[in-house]
Amino acid sequence: MGQARGGGNPKAARHLRPPKKGERGAGGSNAGRQKGTPNQITKADVQSLIRDIAFFKPGDLIKGKIGEPTTMTLAEFHRLPARIQHAIAGYDVVTQNLNAADGKQDTVIKLRWFDKAPYVTILAKHFQIINDKELSITVDATVHDRLIRGRQRNAEQHD
Repeated sequence: MGQARGGGNPKAARHLRPPKKGERGAGGSNAGRQKGTPNQITKADVQSLIRDIAFFKPGDLIKGKIGEPTTMTLAEFHRLPARIQHAIAGYDVVTQNLNAADGKQDTVIKLRWFDKAPYVTILAKHFQIINDKELSITVDATVHDRLIRGRQRNAEQHD
């Protein structure tokens, strides 16, 4: 009796031990925001990010005309304007043979950017161009109409 049991979840008792270097609460550069300090991200930052994604045009990335081959290095991507960098969700670097005649492998950067639709919807709601109430009324009316038509078809089939 009185002896501690072994086993259990070691992470469950992490508040009982001092944090290791690099862990949240260790007091280093990765310690996170101290309690009571203001948030680092402002409302204007979030609005700017949403605006950048919503108004992103893939043509802004192309230096020449669309359809013409163009080259760009990863270092050049880091020098792109912030409004374009915000819209890039990620990239993959792959090696493939672009021109079968030359027989050499080329490094290709495949970009993925964020889907604009949700961000445009957020902006439209913010500027009260659309609102949730109007959307729910439209959906409810459509569902209600379909339900009535279905009941009428069932009544006609049973008669």
